[in-house]
Amino acid sequence: MKKIIDGKRYDTDTAELICLLSCDAYAGAWDWHCTTLYRTKNGAYFLEGFGEGGSMWGRKLYDCNEYVSGEGLRVLTSEEALHILEENDETDVIEKYFKVEDA
Repeated sequence: MKKIIDGKRYDTDTAELICLLSCDAYAGAWDWHCTTLYRTKNGAYFLEGFGEGGSMWGRKLYDCNEYVSGEGLRVLTSEEALHILEENDETDVIEKYFKVEDA
């Protein structure tokens, strides 16, 4: 998937795949999703994925209260990317891309 947002290109074919985010829902469940975190060669982070109506990728149908499956690409700040990686226990990835201090 390729998208230009605020004059910057985000392309899954040229960005580095950092990790596949975990999803506790079973395939076909209302909140199921398949989401991947990427990093561009310039250090920008973004999510790309698809999912059911109750997931982060779901979209509301026009003029009604129904949600359907969808897909997309979302730009993240470094802080948001770090938070997602921490929530997914991606310690090795965090240490590779972020400065970490001993407690």
